Amino acid sequence: MLGLAVLAGCSDGGAHGEVDPLDAPEVTTPLDPADFTDNPCRLVPEEVLRENELSPEGKPNPDYSEDLGKFEKFKAPGCTWNAEGLRVYFVTLRIRDYSDSTYKGIANAYHGKQTGWYHDVRPWQVPGRPGNPAVVAQDLEDESSCKAIVGLTKDLALEFLLLDAHNDVGGCDRTKSLAEAAVKTLVEHHEKSGT
Repeated sequence: MLGLAVLAGCSDGGAHGEVDPLDAPEVTTPLDPADFTDNPCRLVPEEVLRENELSPEGKPNPDYSEDLGKFEKFKAPGCTWNAEGLRVYFVTLRIRDYSDSTYKGIANAYHGKQTGWYHDVRPWQVPGRPGNPAVVAQDLEDESSCKAIVGLTKDLALEFLLLDAHNDVGGCDRTKSLAEAAVKTLVEHHEKSGT
């Protein structure tokens, strides 16, 4: 099974106190993304991409994986969208499998804050999905880099990362919007298939 980590919505409130990764909220309404791993671009509808000034022609990368050290090997099929027009930013989606990591699913984001990988990690809630904990994570103090991570299962997380050369597009709001749309797609897919 693959994991989805989604990062979004830097402007959302939430506790800024440190959260022990081992005490991170658990996924209570799992969403299996397996039917989308061959082309994760299908998770975000065209109208949502256009609302966020992204080209609907995403570039899928179903075989992407990362090796970040002995305990950090991730399968992470994904998709990348470029901004339309003269904008200079892009968004990457990854479905991450943290089953080989000490810190599983959404807990990995809190671990990233604890170790200094992220400058800031804040919880937020995908509308109607309290059982899928989510965070916004930033590498920097500004919004030129912003992630939205959503826990899909114990091991899997959905992650959206926006990188903005000019820091003028409200990166966290955009990643949040994209993450919410992807979760909605997964929910509707499971309802139709009866799983």
